[in-house]
Amino acid sequence: MEAVLRTDLFDKDEGLPIENDAIDGNGNPVLFGYTCDLPRIKRFDTALRLQNKTGTLICFDFQADALRRCCGKQMQFQAIDFNKWERRFFP
Repeated sequence: MEAVLRTDLFDKDEGLPIENDAIDGNGNPVLFGYTCDLPRIKRFDTALRLQNKTGTLICFDFQADALRRCCGKQMQFQAIDFNKWERRFFP
């Protein structure tokens, strides 16, 4: 799944002081949050706030609303349509 998500992204930046799984075209960190690892998502959110940066969280559509409520405004969301994803693996 991550290979598909990484299509338009660059490799993660190990030197960035923000936990990340990839970097977008603008140099902003991206975190794959579809596993809903809440401590990891919260660390990402806190680091974005402290560094005054913008980042993207990629999650399933059914997770996005709940995660938006607990994350700051500097976090952008990219939602994966769960029904489309499920049909891809379970026709």
